[in-house]
Amino acid sequence: MTDSLRIEAVRLLQTIRWADALDVIVISFVLFGVISWARGSAARNMVAALLAFGLLYLVSLGLDMPLTRAFLKAILAVAVLTAVIVFQDDIRRFLDRMGAWRVGRRFGRSPSVSSVWIDDLVSASEDLADSRTGALIAVRGRESWDRAIRGGIALDGQVSQPLLMSIFDHHSAGHDGAALVEKERIARFAAHLPLSSNQVAVGRHGTRHAAAVGLSETCDALVIVVSEETGTISVAERGVLAAVASAAELRARLEQFQARHEERHLKPWKALWTHHAVQNAVLAVIVSLSLWLFFAHQSDVVARSVLVPIELRLSEAMTLDQVSDAEARITLEGTARAFESLNEDELVAVVDLSHLTPGSHLVELTQDHLNLTGTISLSGIEPRFIRVFTEKTATDSSTIED
Repeated sequence: MTDSLRIEAVRLLQTIRWADALDVIVISFVLFGVISWARGSAARNMVAALLAFGLLYLVSLGLDMPLTRAFLKAILAVAVLTAVIVFQDDIRRFLDRMGAWRVGRRFGRSPSVSSVWIDDLVSASEDLADSRTGALIAVRGRESWDRAIRGGIALDGQVSQPLLMSIFDHHSAGHDGAALVEKERIARFAAHLPLSSNQVAVGRHGTRHAAAVGLSETCDALVIVVSEETGTISVAERGVLAAVASAAELRARLEQFQARHEERHLKPWKALWTHHAVQNAVLAVIVSLSLWLFFAHQSDVVARSVLVPIELRLSEAMTLDQVSDAEARITLEGTARAFESLNEDELVAVVDLSHLTPGSHLVELTQDHLNLTGTISLSGIEPRFIRVFTEKTATDSSTIED
């Protein structure tokens, strides 16, 4: 069993081309983005269903079940089309996130270490909670949120406790909307955020909490929401809503968010090495390798019979008097892909007879006489032996007599 697996592994490695490796790498990057998107959206159930159908389809291929295979193929086609229609907004957000992966865009930029705006934001959140004043404050991350947010009044003011208190004052016209914090400044207020349809994440909370979860589902923003009914402070990030027990916990969440945000701007490639990113990357590579093995890799060995000419090469002092066969029928083995690059018209059995003496000789034909390339091997040849008769050239004989 071990020897058989080793032989198959060696054969697999011999048939892999650089284009195959590039093929797997490209699909792995695409799958990494899809898996990362699916983990943070309501589309995970649809993705899980598609993966389950895909697994059943592979099983039907392996067991040669044509009816099941045809049925699942039709189901997969309909499911993919349905997913594109139903989740077109999620797909658009996924493409937006893909566009945000611009490695080196701000490479070398010194991160801001200021935390004054965090202190003011925490203090304002505490005061709003104590007075049971509803508030919604979104802090932008690395990804764009322009397509998800509607309306709002431009402000571009420094984050401060008095400014936030005035924005969410009940007498303010824009107190029901959200304040948008970008680069430590309040860019807009009275903005409308997308509402989440994930009732599990929102729970029994109201519209503000649904808006906080909704924006965190579409991008990597951190959203602070203050409940006017209970006076509690909650934070939504990556589609997860959680209450904070104290001002210290809120400050820690904001500082962690700022550290991640600044690190991504300085070295975006480091974002790939977070815990979930590593899991997503490993899963993407495994899935892409499986897809390549099942659909792209041609591992079945096929045999092909070819008639090739026999070319005999002698020294200048010898001449060929007679040969039993001028052609040989060879049987080759290899993958279908290997045969695609083989030109049968160029195949020839070249036999070196320069070492022979005059007379009759029985010469064995082997794979060494064939100009085979790649992973194609010789499994049979007919005839295996040829009879040749050689003699000295006439000019060479006269020279010896003289």
